[in-house]
This record gives sequence, structure tokens and C-alpha cells, in this order.
Amino acid sequence: MRPRPIAVLLCGLIIGILLAPAVPLAPPFAYGAAALASVALACLRPPFRPELLLLPLILLGIGRTREVSLPRPDDISRFVGSPSLQVEGRIDSLPEVRADSSSDGGTRFLVHALRVDDYRAVHAVRGRIAVTLRHGNAPTVGTPVRLRGRVEAFLERTNPDGFDTADYRNRHGVFCRMTVRHPDDLRSLGPPQVSPLRIAGDIRERIQAQTARFLSPEDSALLDGLLLSIRGSIPGALSDSFERTGTVHILSVSGLHLTAFAGALTIGFRYLLLPKFLGHSLAIGLIWLFVLAAGGGAAPLRSAVMATVLLCAPLLKRTAEPLHSLAFAALVLLFADPGSLYDAGFQLSFAAVGGLLLFVGPLSERYLPIVPFAPLPERFARGVLVALLVGLVAEIALAPLVAYHFSLFSPIAPVANLLIAVWSEVLLLATLAVLPVSLLLPAFLTKWLFLPLAGGVRLLRTMTVGFAALPFASFSVPAPPVAALWVYYVLLGVAACYVRRRPAPSATVPVSAPSALASPAVVDDRLPDDGRASAARHLP
Repeated sequence: MRPRPIAVLLCGLIIGILLAPAVPLAPPFAYGAAALASVALACLRPPFRPELLLLPLILLGIGRTREVSLPRPDDISRFVGSPSLQVEGRIDSLPEVRADSSSDGGTRFLVHALRVDDYRAVHAVRGRIAVTLRHGNAPTVGTPVRLRGRVEAFLERTNPDGFDTADYRNRHGVFCRMTVRHPDDLRSLGPPQVSPLRIAGDIRERIQAQTARFLSPEDSALLDGLLLSIRGSIPGALSDSFERTGTVHILSVSGLHLTAFAGALTIGFRYLLLPKFLGHSLAIGLIWLFVLAAGGGAAPLRSAVMATVLLCAPLLKRTAEPLHSLAFAALVLLFADPGSLYDAGFQLSFAAVGGLLLFVGPLSERYLPIVPFAPLPERFARGVLVALLVGLVAEIALAPLVAYHFSLFSPIAPVANLLIAVWSEVLLLATLAVLPVSLLLPAFLTKWLFLPLAGGVRLLRTMTVGFAALPFASFSVPAPPVAALWVYYVLLGVAACYVRRRPAPSATVPVSAPSALASPAVVDDRLPDDGRASAARHLP
């Protein structure tokens, strides 16, 4: 079986990202070498082998990683250690509120720096700076601002097992920070620029205002986490309960939420009798708006790219294979931000979806086949078993990474997800249906609309706390070594190849003689894919 070009491209880019720290190759030279290798491949005579694409993509991955992770000479980080100065730029991210009393408390956002005034001269700069506003509210994303303070380097990690903020920020192209301690030290210089991110930010603020107005603070914080991936205001005990039950993924807008949202949109547009092109186009636009309002991130962007590919395929009269869509999403995200390869969110998101796509279909077809005209209890039992299979496969795919990043193992996760994740999707769709209506109704009617939502949020919280209270809900485990992770996932990939190549018992369907004669081509199902295609071509 020959490898697919999209898989080869993704492997080459990942290898290049991993090799970049050890290969001191300047980005222009890496890009030039990749271009020369591509031209050489284009001059080769057919048949073309996809494996030859590895070298250009490795060089491209090295160049892109070093371009992002190393500061340029005019980066704003060259003013680290200088006295207080003024920085002019543009807010480049949605604000994240940390409502705690620690040193990280306040509103955090990124600013794309343009100029620095050190009270002697004005210097043109580039790059982004991480800003923490201690008091007051940050302006809307896209607003030109002037900041006053000291440009500082990120603190190095002091705990060997702790989170390395400096390394994380540097991988994403941010090399310095600034703390604004007084509201007067941040001033807006004009109206915000109109952009999709600004529209998403306005929607985010409207949703937060509605939930805070009609729900209790604890319910509002949990619903904001479910809708917008905002976890800063969720109480620590409740956040720990989600982690213990392995359901913390519902507090992030990822594949589960976007699948439910996209499915509801396509079904709704179909019932409205909209043309397929218009319905799918509207669904894609609303999905991306939802993802931007949730703050982006690896998991939402991965899901949005996959949903876009799957919705565009019918419009182009193509069939989108989910595994290829997953590989394409990873390729796009890693090229845009190579440092996300090392992030826990990126790894967990792609490991979970990849495991589900590789194992759930073949295993359910083999051991839980669909029986036509089965009675309702039997179909319900099959649905429950398939849901448990999904939870079990996700746990197997994620367990080593969860242990590595969080030193935690949750055996209750497959059962807890069966109830908590399903109810969270019901609550998500109900909230998305209520919110647009609530903006048009007076307050006394909107209050009655939010009463069922408050009950649903309390039920979600009760289920999570109840599962987390079980004595065997989770265990603390030591983080496995990186080499063990590689071995585990290589073996998991081998097992996936075996499972997907092994035919299911019901794969061979007897064909009667008249139907066989009536068919244009008869191909033995036991032949591999290439063999079936060849046999079909040579039949009269």
C-alpha cells in the first residue's frame, strides 16, 4: 500500500519541526533549498512517488519553525531591560480574564507592536508582546493603543516539572511581556479596525453579558466555558472535577461541540429548503465565527478546518475522507504555527480524533454491526455500546498524553462521558438557540427563557461532581518518558492498520446470478483496493 501524498506532506513537516532546534539553518536558506528540491522533483519522469515529497517538506518545516521561534533584529524584545517606555500597537487577540489573586491575575491579551518611544527617539519595531492589565477592561480587539511600562522577559521555569511559560511563548513567536498596573497606562488611539476577529469579539462580549445578567456567577462561568472556552472564572473545585472525570474537553470548543453545531445547522438549513450551496456556505461562515468567538486555539481551529473540508466536498462533487481532512487540518495549523506541535491541546485533540477515526468504524462494523429492521430496544442497546466504545477508544488514545501532561489517569472517563458529554451537547444547542432570541426580547421574558438553561447547567454540574466523588474516578500517575510515548503510538498505529485491513464478517454479501449479470463489473471483495480497480478496468 503506497502512502498518500497528504500523509507524506504532514510527516515531512512534523520531522522538520522536530529537527529545527538541532539544525542551525537560516530560514531563507531552508526555503531556497526546499524550492530547489521541489523543482528537481517536478523534473522527474513519472511514475511519481509520494515519498520524495519528504525532503522539501522537512526543509520547509525547519525554515518555518526557525522563522517563528527566533526573534528578528527589529523585534520589540530588544528593549527588554530598558526603563519604562511607551509602546504603540494594535490589540491582536481576544482578552482573557483571570479572576484570581495570584500574580497572573488580570486581563491578558496580545499586542502587535509598531512603535516604541523611549523618550529619546521613536523606533519602528515588529513582533507581539504579551500584556497583563491589572485593573480595568481591555479595549476591543483591533483597537490601536498606547501602553506605558517596562518590557520584560518571561520568567524562566524554576520547578523542573512545572509549566515553562517562556518556552511556550517563544515557540509561538512572543518573546517579551509587559504588565500595565494602572488603567491610565493604557489608552486607545482610535476606533477598532473592522475584522472577523472583532465581530467575533463583539459576539463574545454579548454572550458573556447575557449569561452574567440572567444566571448566577457559578452557572454563568460554567456556561461561558462550555460556549466560549473561558475557564478563568470557573471555581477551582469544579474544574478539578472535570479533570478527574476526563470530561474537561467539554469546556473547550472542539470537535464534539462543532460536530453538534454543524449538524444542527445543516439540518436546519435543509428544512428551510435552502439550496445546498447556500446552506453549506452559511454553515461554514457560522462555524468560523463560533470558533473565533471561542478564542481560536488548536482544537477549535482543527475542528473548523475539518468541518470546512467536509462541507465543501459535496459542493465540489467530491467525497471527503475524514482521515484526510484531519491530516489536512494538521498540515494547515502546523504551517501557520509550528510551535503548536508541542502544545497539550494540539496533541490531545488530534490524538483523540485520530484514534476515533481509525478504530471506532472498523470495530463497530465487526462487533456491533447494524441489523436492519431490528427492534427498538436492540437498536438502543447498540447505540449505548457504540457510545461506550467511543469513550473507551478515546481513553486508550489519550491516556499516555494525559499522564504525560497532567500526571492523571481517569478510568471513569468512558462512562462519565456517556452522560456528561451528551448532556453538554444538548445544553450547548439549547443555549445557542436561546441566545439570539434573548437579544430581541425584553428582560422579563428573557429571564423565563434562561430558567431551563439554569436547570440544565446545575444538572451538568451535579453529574460532574457526583462522578468525581467516586473513589476510583482518577489516579495520580508519574509522567511517562517521551520515548515510551513514541513506542506506544507507533504500536497503536500498527494495530490500527491491522484492524482497518481485516475484513468484517458481514463484508461479503452473496450476489445472485441475475444481479451479477446485470452489473457492469463484478469484482472480488477480497482483492485489495488497487486490485479491484485494475480488475474493474479490464472487465468488458
